[in-house]
Amino acid sequence: MNRIDDLSSAVEYAKQAPYYRETLPTQAVGEIEDFQALPFLDNKTYRQNTPPSSNALCARDPTGCFVFSSGGTTSKPRFILRDFADIDDQYEYFQGLDIGPKDTAINLFMPGTWGVFSTTNMALSRLGCRIIPQGGLRLDEEAMEQIRNYIRQFGANCLVGMPSTIVTVAAYLKEDEEAKAKVNKIYCLGEKVFEATLKHLREIFHDAVVKSAYGCMESAAIGYQCAGKTLSDYHVFPYQYVEIVDSETGDVLPDGEFGEIIISTLKRRLIPLVRYKTGDIGRLTNDDCACGKQSQVLHVKGRSQDMVVSASLHVEVEQMRNVIAAFPECSDAFQIRVDNTHHRDSIEIVVEAESFSTDLAARIKAKCMAEIQDLEGEIQTGRIHSFEVTCVPKNSIERVRATGKMKRIIDLRT
Repeated sequence: MNRIDDLSSAVEYAKQAPYYRETLPTQAVGEIEDFQALPFLDNKTYRQNTPPSSNALCARDPTGCFVFSSGGTTSKPRFILRDFADIDDQYEYFQGLDIGPKDTAINLFMPGTWGVFSTTNMALSRLGCRIIPQGGLRLDEEAMEQIRNYIRQFGANCLVGMPSTIVTVAAYLKEDEEAKAKVNKIYCLGEKVFEATLKHLREIFHDAVVKSAYGCMESAAIGYQCAGKTLSDYHVFPYQYVEIVDSETGDVLPDGEFGEIIISTLKRRLIPLVRYKTGDIGRLTNDDCACGKQSQVLHVKGRSQDMVVSASLHVEVEQMRNVIAAFPECSDAFQIRVDNTHHRDSIEIVVEAESFSTDLAARIKAKCMAEIQDLEGEIQTGRIHSFEVTCVPKNSIERVRATGKMKRIIDLRT
């Protein structure tokens, strides 16, 4: 899809930010090839050039905005600035659910500086529905009973939250036919909705329509689901421009081929993005849709090849490398394995060791608990099924025969 006028305008606007004035060519973008020749923006560079480190990526004075944080470890939070006008469009995320004044939604996102809890309340208010800002910080017996009562007493019919949170709520309501029958709309964000999860939710909430959006904190939502889209297929918002590139060469790939998702924002926002590397894998198609939309369809295959996203956890390969480096008996050979157990994620860290005592795995696990943000809490609430560390002898982890390299992440979720 050639949108050269939109891209040219977006690039010229981005040059109001000092970083882009220095890195982008002075001449205007006239052809799509000119745009595709522009440099990529990666997450490390983004962090170095946004507050609190620098204002270099800001197209104007960073006021009139929210400051959110997301992911990372407790020592390296990611700060994201979102201006109010940028958030004002977020109600469009819910198009596939047709939410309106007749609906009552329970917001189960995590409150705090992650931001989605606050922006979801703002978006739902634009749709005119009744909002119950419960939050998903606590999922104990008392909190679950509160949610059940909201459904029964206020007729709450829409659950909004991360898939792992909603699965936990579904398990609690499984035997409550009255409450289950009222829930007919579910909106998910923050994790990929796998087919098994979708099937499980539909088995419990028989009449529920389940939809999600795709995006990242830096760009806000990139795609949404109409009534006909489900699982990992999304219409691309008209104010976002998506490219699929070969992650090694940077070449733009043709429609239908999987590669890294690159996002450029076309709106005049506080921090414009020009060719931002999401780290996610996907492909673009131009399939006809029953809803009549002419936008591109983005199929998201998975999150970053260097990170496992589960519930609110972001378990990074580099993060695990630093944890394991604290144990001299361990080598740098390790693998993060994630699977789906009883509709919740189970994570196993497999580590090769030169020699190990019987408590080595327990000591590594304890360090993970201390250093991986939200890990202990997600286990306690049941949003993830389990987190285990297994130590194995040297050369036990399978290597790729042609290169001798090992896959750092094995994702068996379906």
